[in-house]
Amino acid sequence: MLEGLREKLDMRDMYAATSYRIPDKLLFQVKVELYEPRAVYKMVILMHMLTRRQQTYYLPFFEELSCLSPYAELHQDQRTIKHLVLDRERLQGKKIVRVSESEMPLIVVRLDVAESLLRREPVGIRLERVELA
Repeated sequence: MLEGLREKLDMRDMYAATSYRIPDKLLFQVKVELYEPRAVYKMVILMHMLTRRQQTYYLPFFEELSCLSPYAELHQDQRTIKHLVLDRERLQGKKIVRVSESEMPLIVVRLDVAESLLRREPVGIRLERVELA
């Protein structure tokens, strides 16, 4: 039974919980650094206990930017975003940023960055179009 389960398990190209983790494989990290050379990384090693497989990941620390538009809606706690609307002027010239008003990690990338990353066919990344005002 465990053999079938082990075959279904995989290591993702990106994990998100309280932070994002990028593996050092297929130059994915280098692709990010092309657009955000000032990003700082911290190395972590994750091990899957069933398969005893391990993978090296890098935690990127992107510039935090206060870029929510006044049109964005927040939940009552004022840290969780209900409806995301970003301020176009504050994002001017930025390629990859972390939205500082969000309690959960929320990374915003410019369209050309998103297209470049998607050409790598990453696993575990979800991109959504964001409203700008």
